[in-house]
Amino acid sequence: PPSRTSITPLQGKARKSPNKPVRSLLITGLSASDKELIQAACQAQAGLPGPWKILPSYGPSCTQVIAGVEADGKLHRTGKLLQALLEGKPIVRMEWFCQSLEHGDWLPIDNFL
Repeated sequence: PPSRTSITPLQGKARKSPNKPVRSLLITGLSASDKELIQAACQAQAGLPGPWKILPSYGPSCTQVIAGVEADGKLHRTGKLLQALLEGKPIVRMEWFCQSLEHGDWLPIDNFL
């Protein structure tokens, strides 16, 4: 997998996909550096087709949850994560975002659940 430090989300131009709904990401249980990476990429809207945004809290518009993972491979259990589980929202690891950013397009979530 690519190194998180090798990803520079502010490079490139913002790419908007016409007539596409906003991808609404919820982040929970991530390290400060992972949160900063996602926030910087979102603010610049660079590197990934958009529009997309980060939600401050769980809501019905949430499309994916990016969750932190413990050293033993278990998800960090947070209120946001539990809400998303109850609603059946896809929950992915940080690697999904990093590899999508590196690829320049949103990857299928199947390998990152």
